[in-house]
Amino acid sequence: MKKYAYTEGMVCCILLLLVKKYDVQNIVPANSYIKSPFRNALQTNWRVAGLLSLMLIFLLVTPNIAQQQTKKDSLLLLLKTLPDDTNRVNVLNELGIMSENGDIKAALQYDQTALTLAQKLKYKKGVDEAKFSIGHVFYAMGNLSRSIKHFKQVLNEAEQDKDSTNIALYHWKLGIIYREKGSFAPSLKHFFGALKIYEARKQKVKQANTLGSLGIVYKAQKRFDKAIEFQRKALAIHEAFGKKYSVAIDYNNLAEVYEHMKQYDKALHYHEKSRKIKEHMGNQRGLSISLVNIASVYNALDNYPKAIEYCVASLKIKEKLGMLKDEVFYNFSRAYFGLKDYKQAIEYGLKSLKISEISGSKYLTKQLTKLLSEIYQQAGDFENALKYYQSYKVYGDSIFNEKKSRQIAEVEAKYQNEKQAQENQFLKKEAAKNEVLLTQRNNLIVAISGGVLLLVVLALVLHRSNLRKQYTNKLLHTQKQEIEGKNKELIQVQEEIQTQHDFLEEKNQQISSSIKAAEDIQRAILPHEAKMQRLLKNYFIINKPRDMVSGDFIWLGESGKQTILIVADCTGHGVPGAFMTLIGANLLDKIIRIWNISNPAAILDRLHKEINTVMKQDEGEVISGMDAIVLSYYRYESKIHLNYAGAKNSLYYYDPKGKGGRLHEVKATRKSVGGEQNEIKCFENHQFSLSPGAILYLGSDGLQDQNNKKRRRFGKTKLRGLLSEVAQRPLAEQKQVIEQALDTHMEGTYQRDDILWLGVKL
Repeated sequence: MKKYAYTEGMVCCILLLLVKKYDVQNIVPANSYIKSPFRNALQTNWRVAGLLSLMLIFLLVTPNIAQQQTKKDSLLLLLKTLPDDTNRVNVLNELGIMSENGDIKAALQYDQTALTLAQKLKYKKGVDEAKFSIGHVFYAMGNLSRSIKHFKQVLNEAEQDKDSTNIALYHWKLGIIYREKGSFAPSLKHFFGALKIYEARKQKVKQANTLGSLGIVYKAQKRFDKAIEFQRKALAIHEAFGKKYSVAIDYNNLAEVYEHMKQYDKALHYHEKSRKIKEHMGNQRGLSISLVNIASVYNALDNYPKAIEYCVASLKIKEKLGMLKDEVFYNFSRAYFGLKDYKQAIEYGLKSLKISEISGSKYLTKQLTKLLSEIYQQAGDFENALKYYQSYKVYGDSIFNEKKSRQIAEVEAKYQNEKQAQENQFLKKEAAKNEVLLTQRNNLIVAISGGVLLLVVLALVLHRSNLRKQYTNKLLHTQKQEIEGKNKELIQVQEEIQTQHDFLEEKNQQISSSIKAAEDIQRAILPHEAKMQRLLKNYFIINKPRDMVSGDFIWLGESGKQTILIVADCTGHGVPGAFMTLIGANLLDKIIRIWNISNPAAILDRLHKEINTVMKQDEGEVISGMDAIVLSYYRYESKIHLNYAGAKNSLYYYDPKGKGGRLHEVKATRKSVGGEQNEIKCFENHQFSLSPGAILYLGSDGLQDQNNKKRRRFGKTKLRGLLSEVAQRPLAEQKQVIEQALDTHMEGTYQRDDILWLGVKL
């Protein structure tokens, strides 16, 4: 924080002016319930302490407010210059966020304008940010029902799109809103839904945010040990990642738990730590919440003048920002009740109750009905006391009844069971891994034992030979020289064999290392999994190289709004085929990314020419080439428009909404890429449109050419039949069925070629 120097004289002048202008009667009205000397003392103390506190807050927060306003003014000027593009959407979303702490109606207008423009531009990031901001604005306005309706709608859309990022975010926000309504079972359900995703994705900060939210629910249920456990877990993660504002929220939540446990010193300690962070950051909304929370603790300590002082400071900020004032009015009511000013206590209590009932905050409504019942009872109005006590019982039963307790237990049990299932799955994998290691260890023991046994046998043989040699020494003395000569020759031969063995072993290791390096290089040029997930989303791959490296490869990229997908089968397999994949992938990068060629037939034609040039095929040195499928597609309105060209390999597709709902084949041009080809024959484009949900099948000929032990090929007819049979099943199940059919067909024989097959759901 920047340091600001104020002279003592200046501060005194400001304080004197404010003392003259400030009407302390607005804080403590004269009434029959407070004795005059006591009231005068309170007025004098509040006048000094209250003004000093407000001045301190003003001096700390003002520089940051000025910075925020300067940034907002700059964005408004920039907005006037921008066309209707994604940059305009980003600026509108930023203005919406900045306005939430100052002008909530303006924030909603910015967010709705951003959403309309982002949807028109099909700008997903802008749409997501605007949707979340709109729901958050409804929540900040206190319209909890509308906020729930909005977030349920966008959650359903995210689940249909399988967008786990937004699914978790909307679960988390719905958990907060249901918690505010006092509906703890659905609140826990949504929080655990978010936590499950964040744990799976190892997103620590978002895990911490959700843990803190769960802690608040447990606090409301008076399960304080559980609440503190979750809040401290959240705090540890936020501190480790340097999330200052999140740390402030964790401090606030811990303070509220300790307040409910009547450990007020700890409550004030953590509230003050939270308030200082919010002041440092210039967050007025958060500051107003901290101030009213501190007022609540002073009410619990029966220090009602101090509680009123903090309520006044919070109320000024809330009125300026257009925030709900139900919590402030509630604490005003508690304070005046403590001072036996029943008239003011009832007035503020009814104001707070009206707001909480409109916003749907059942938990606060329950507290208010109980408070009003007690106030009316002390004021002697037993009719209203009974009325509000009955309302309190109704709200209490609606929040904590047997059915809801059972629902909460079911939500917690479901989360624990799912977590246990994940842990069991992990343990099974570890057990399988340990079993493999145990098998390897047993094999090693058997090998060592066999070696030792062999050495023992060899030692026995040598020993018997030595005895026989001693026994026949005299008879063989004349042949000694000959035997010694043969022994030397045998030793020399043995040394030569050992030398050759060592040489071959070294060469074998070098070759294995080289092939492993080639495999790593080949894997590096192929599309990585993140790219496949981003561009294809729902797909399966069957990739079975015959050797360590493969002659088949996939190329995936974008050209403008089009996705370009290529599956190629190079001449040969193993190392020669792998070299061809490197050449092919490199040439495709140049053709599509540098020369900006996106027409499939043109890509094949250019690739054919480049391979002839690179491989010097005009000089007749190398005739290698490849067969390939080239596919470009994009989505427009409600259809996916495709353009396909093939070199010998056909494209198959299944469109459930198309004619007949059957498998279709789009045949390729009977011409390969590279080598000596019929140059008169040209690659042809096939253009057609499919419905969302259609499935594309493309791959090399290794699958259909694979023979069984009777030397019969898998065949094109069997492949078409298999694809027709599985087309309506989920992609993971399709992959399993195809692989099982291939394994059954190959049983008892070896793989003759590389196999690469890809299924993509549009």
